Amino acid sequence: MIVNGKLTAKNQTTLPAEVRRQLGLKSGDRLRYVIGDDGTVLIEKDDLDFDSLRGLVKSGVSLTDDELSASIDAAREAAARGDRA
Repeated sequence: MIVNGKLTAKNQTTLPAEVRRQLGLKSGDRLRYVIGDDGTVLIEKDDLDFDSLRGLVKSGVSLTDDELSASIDAAREAAARGDRA
C-alpha cells in the first residue's frame, strides 16, 4: 500500500486516515520511526510500556538521566527488532 502525505512549512505532517486505521492509532498515541541504512522509514505504534522495561536494570543500580534514556532507547530498538522478552 502506498499512501502519500505532505510536509508543512513547520516540518509537520498529518498521518492519513488510512495509515492511522492500519496502525490502530488514536489521538495521543506515540510513534516510533525506524530508519534503515538505505533511507527507508518504518512507522510503528510505540506501545513500549513500563512492564516491557521490567528487568532492564538491576535493582539498586543508580543511573544518570542519560544512562536511563540510553537504556530505554536500547529497549525500544530491541522491541523494533522483535527482541522483546
